[in-house]
Amino acid sequence: MHLNRLDFSRLSVLLVTGMFAAMLVSATSSCSLGYYHQAVSGHLSILKQRKPIKDILASDSDTLNEVQRNKLRLILDIREIAEKSLALPVENGYSSYVDIGREFVVWNVFAAQEFSVAPQQWCYPIIGCASYRGYYSENAARKYAKKQAEKDLETFVGGVRAYSTLGWFNDPVLNTFISQNDLSIVALLIHEISHKIMYAKNDTAFNESFATAIELFGVEVWLHHHQGSIPQQTIEEFYKRRRIKSDFIQLVLETRNELDTIYKGKLADDEKRKAKSDIFEKLKSDLVKLDADYGYQTLYSPWSNDLNNAKIAPVNSYHQWVSAIRSRLDKTLAQSNCDISNLLLDKCQQLLKTFYDEIKSLAKLGTEQRHLILEDWQASASQRLQIKAKNDLE
Repeated sequence: MHLNRLDFSRLSVLLVTGMFAAMLVSATSSCSLGYYHQAVSGHLSILKQRKPIKDILASDSDTLNEVQRNKLRLILDIREIAEKSLALPVENGYSSYVDIGREFVVWNVFAAQEFSVAPQQWCYPIIGCASYRGYYSENAARKYAKKQAEKDLETFVGGVRAYSTLGWFNDPVLNTFISQNDLSIVALLIHEISHKIMYAKNDTAFNESFATAIELFGVEVWLHHHQGSIPQQTIEEFYKRRRIKSDFIQLVLETRNELDTIYKGKLADDEKRKAKSDIFEKLKSDLVKLDADYGYQTLYSPWSNDLNNAKIAPVNSYHQWVSAIRSRLDKTLAQSNCDISNLLLDKCQQLLKTFYDEIKSLAKLGTEQRHLILEDWQASASQRLQIKAKNDLE
């Protein structure tokens, strides 16, 4: 599995959300307006093709095979659990389906200087800045990447299978991700629906940590509703892939820290290039070993081809606050002895809404103040784990 097939849905949440507003409020160049136009028209072209999933399933059309139909039935089931058990604002999101006839819906361009791990930033009115620039055409994305390369920037183009517009539009289910295994679709859909709860400007780690925490909780809830019907091997494989993904991210982040130290040092440029090459070669070797340790052959190691600063830019520790947020959720539900087995009770539904309101309030705070609170939650989560570990030993 290549990284450009891995998790870029997490990186495109900004892509369309503010484009209409940007076109209205920006006094930009015709070039920028052209970029906004392709984003808006690209998204609208998808919306125009939407067909309600219920209508598709009720039709006798043989456009979809039975496997695809079962995936659409799964989508409806996930939506129901997300709305009724998780109290998420599902509304009309992911109630329609579009086959866009290609593998990816969007291609993101990343760029970085030769001696910098900091990615190029592109800023948009209202929605803030992002470390990528998204295109609905692979050709357009690669043309833009080529222009960046002509400025002596290192570039990387990664395909995106799914994205969220934070509730601005009723996002459809796409053929680009419906072929995944059931648990991966459950995780992806709950994650994207969770983004509708809130959005904190310029704090991707918080936004993604919240959605990931709810995603993990949601998978547990979904499995509880379907206990006995999902093979244990399938469940174990799902969590095994999450563990290897976490280890992969850690290896790349360690590599980035090493490179950052070299780049900021006093070595001559030629010496920096040599050290950079050695560090990337080590990462390649580490990823081959990582695959082997988990019993895979080519899960992450192929991604290590053509490494550069831009390619490692989108690999981020977006799970920074997951344990803090999940611990806060568990603590909130525990007030009325609520857990995944009784979430449909009115008292539990109210506690979920109380928790979401608290998250929304955090999103309205300044980044520094928000992170101080999250650090307190993180410390509390660590303390609870220590107490649990001690009790388990006893």
